[in-house]
Amino acid sequence: MEKNDLNSVIAGLAGLGEIYLRISDKIRSLYEKDPKLKFEAELLMAKAGYAKAPLMKDLVDDLLGLHSAFAPSMSDRILLRTYGDKFNDIVLLQETVNEFAAAGDEKKETLRERIRRQLSIFPDPDLGCGDLARFGYREYDLFPVSKGIAMEISSKSFLTVYGIFADGKKAPLSGEDAITSHPGMFGVKKSEWITWYFERLEKDEPIPFTFRESEKEFRIYQWDDTDKEKDYTFMPYHMMQGMDVKINISRYRLVYESKIRRSASLDDIFEIFNIDRPSDFKGHSLSVSDVVAIKEGEIWTAYFVDSFGFAKIEEFFIPDEKKEKVLPGEIMPKEAQTLPDHKQALPEVNDEKKETKIRNKRTR
Repeated sequence: MEKNDLNSVIAGLAGLGEIYLRISDKIRSLYEKDPKLKFEAELLMAKAGYAKAPLMKDLVDDLLGLHSAFAPSMSDRILLRTYGDKFNDIVLLQETVNEFAAAGDEKKETLRERIRRQLSIFPDPDLGCGDLARFGYREYDLFPVSKGIAMEISSKSFLTVYGIFADGKKAPLSGEDAITSHPGMFGVKKSEWITWYFERLEKDEPIPFTFRESEKEFRIYQWDDTDKEKDYTFMPYHMMQGMDVKINISRYRLVYESKIRRSASLDDIFEIFNIDRPSDFKGHSLSVSDVVAIKEGEIWTAYFVDSFGFAKIEEFFIPDEKKEKVLPGEIMPKEAQTLPDHKQALPEVNDEKKETKIRNKRTR
């Protein structure tokens, strides 16, 4: 079925109201063999108000599922999900996934580098075109940026910053006050940014923005279980709170520190350290009761891995032996002082690894 035919079918059925709801699953099943059409059908359902908008990462998983002989590593799966959400282009994503699945090991590494280069074009490493679409902006002419990045672009370049409103419209913003007071999202013209960006690359000039740092530091702490009588490993947050157990650095040991791309989420880190654990990671798979610390600016922020999601631990870096408040990240446990300095990014994982476990320990 052609795309125009699909649009007509969905648009017609959307007017049938309750009947549409009853047969929506049947509509999805018609396109199971073509994830791209299925994704478009679900998108149209969402626009008609009968379903939530699908996420590009779901399309990545569906497209990868067509290649039964290809078992991608979680690192590659996350990279492709990020790529899909950043560009929010169904055709581009389908072509890239198919190319990746058919490539040999050497070609895959080349594709990884190409994808990373393409992702580096985005002015904001944490926002993509998928974020604009979810906000309600339907055009394809802008790269989204956060307020802080919009301020920096406005003050350090001649590029125009646009304010994006909840109704999907945009307007140029001039000056710090206009940006500060804008309640919606922000963006810069793709054509203007790409021209400006590549001119500096060709001249070997630095990109004068702090947000262009491509990686962030993170640490993984796990419960110090040397005292078996007070071993709270794998215990959920609410149970620790109920038992008045202090969750702080004095009770944990640092088992890993490294860097990861700025756009990586806590869920990304969780999946990597369950499925594709780096060879130099000696702890157990990331599980309930573990703590992930992220360096945000100059401050370390700690997150408890709970049964579902993560809980921010405000006072994690305050040790038992000191009552006064210390800045997060200033105090390190004794074990950390002798750890080697892992400054490398997370290593690429072996594509032959099978996805044998993921969130099983999270529900322990």
